Amino acid sequence: MKYHLTLINTEGIMVEETLDLPVEDTIVWEDFVQLGRVRECLQMHPTMQLVDVSPDGMPDSFSDDERLRRQLANMGLRKSINNQGAPQYEDIDEDDLDSDSTD
Repeated sequence: MKYHLTLINTEGIMVEETLDLPVEDTIVWEDFVQLGRVRECLQMHPTMQLVDVSPDGMPDSFSDDERLRRQLANMGLRKSINNQGAPQYEDIDEDDLDSDSTD
């Protein structure tokens, strides 16, 4: 899978590199930065620090509704409408997160 690595230096100059890496999306940061191709990329840019990794195909932006839904999901909440038509926020459990992602 292709990953976009964003590097930045102390002057605020950013560089983006794209690497094709055979890793699962569940990899932790500590293991990711130890991958040979990632270390080579960091060695090619010794004055820069890796600040972000995004999988290929990740959207550049979200609608306001999608941003709110994702933010609430990260907080463990879901927005719904009560019988009177007013918004309400309810707790969700981890099993609900998987079903919400297909909405």
